[in-house]
Amino acid sequence: MKSEKVTQKVSRSQSGAILPMVIILMLALTLTGIAFLNAGIMENSLVRRQIDKNQSFYLAEAGVETAIWQFNYADRPWRPWSAPWTEDGDGNPTRTETLYAWQSSNVGDYEVTVINKDSSYPEIDSFGYVPSKEAEGKIEKRVRITLEKNHDPMFNYAIASGGGIIIENPGTLITGSCYTIGDISIISATVDGNAEATGIVTNQGTVTGTITEGAEELPFPEFDSDYYQYKANSIINGDLVINSVTPYIVDGILYVTGNLTISNSTLVGPGSIVAEGKILIQQNSIVGTSIDTGVSLVSAYESAFEGDIAIKIEQGAVENPTIVWGALWSPNGEIKIEMNSKLYGSAVSGGRHKIETGSGVIYYTEFDNDFYSYAARPTYLVQNWQEE
Repeated sequence: MKSEKVTQKVSRSQSGAILPMVIILMLALTLTGIAFLNAGIMENSLVRRQIDKNQSFYLAEAGVETAIWQFNYADRPWRPWSAPWTEDGDGNPTRTETLYAWQSSNVGDYEVTVINKDSSYPEIDSFGYVPSKEAEGKIEKRVRITLEKNHDPMFNYAIASGGGIIIENPGTLITGSCYTIGDISIISATVDGNAEATGIVTNQGTVTGTITEGAEELPFPEFDSDYYQYKANSIINGDLVINSVTPYIVDGILYVTGNLTISNSTLVGPGSIVAEGKILIQQNSIVGTSIDTGVSLVSAYESAFEGDIAIKIEQGAVENPTIVWGALWSPNGEIKIEMNSKLYGSAVSGGRHKIETGSGVIYYTEFDNDFYSYAARPTYLVQNWQEE
């Protein structure tokens, strides 16, 4: 009997000792679980915040890309403001837009502003906001870039053609390189530069640089009627004949809906004349007088057959050659430069070039990018990129 009492007492003592241990263990597990739960919540919050940061950066990038597109492709680059573009207090283009995911859920907002839009180095300042610009505790990122105004690479050649080049006659001198989609034929003439063709180069004259056959086919600029008319300082409906006018001032872009004829006149820029029809330059004409007062000529005329010329410089007098300072550009037609003519600039054509300047020359001359913007829509390249 005494032994049984001792045993029961010991068992009760063991039970009393185990219970606190179980309670302590449960408490420890609970605290550990809470710690893990808090860590998980905190980790999830950090992950969510990082996702929001990334998303706000992408939104800021979207604003930048929207502005770059506006520069390079929009029919009316800035004014009149095309919604949702507006004007801020300093006269800069600005827009704020909300982007949505494919499920129509709100991704966030971006706000982009363009500074010095008309300069050679405009700036784009863009903010991305998650969940929105007006939300409390929003996440935001900033992207600021500087663009550089540039020109189409086809104007880096003395002659560029989408339909072949013929350069002939003794005394014809091309100082600069030539490029064509098609073939180049050089007959008794001199090219002081390279001759590059996607086809073959027939050289019966002199080429001082490299001859390249089977060259890569490069894209040519396109005629952008909306750009010219939007940028034009003046628009003339019908044909324009400039005869015996010295000086004839060309300030910026002059847009002509018909043909253009220049005769016995001196044109002074800087600027360009853009014609929907043909362009004819006759004797005793000077188109641009220097690199600072150049005048480019652009024709949208589409040549229907070989010899159907879009831009033609007629044969000049030996003692008084026709002179052009600027770019000749015909995206859809042929260009023909006859004897006793001098071009300081470049000639770019979507059709065939026929150069037979005889005692004349084509000097490749590089103008500044603002001048090329009179001849063709400029391109804008990213020069500097900053993220905050």
